[in-house]
Amino acid sequence: MHIPFDDRYIPYLRQAKLLAFATMAQWPVPLYNDAVLTALVDRWRPETHTFHQHSGELTVTLEDVAMILALPIWGQAVTSDTASGN
Repeated sequence: MHIPFDDRYIPYLRQAKLLAFATMAQWPVPLYNDAVLTALVDRWRPETHTFHQHSGELTVTLEDVAMILALPIWGQAVTSDTASGN
């Protein structure tokens, strides 16, 4: 699956150190193991936001996501305007 984005965004993505993350959308979709994915979904507990494994609880942290996706987790948050109409 190819998700194009306008090249005019590249300088801004580079400045925000998000260019590598944005270009991941250009990569082919990886193959996955159906049985493993099903097992993980079955073990997810939304009440605690953890996976319950035989060896204990497993939590995915912000640092884990940052390392996997090569995203910076320091500096100012990248958000849009959150003001409501009223």
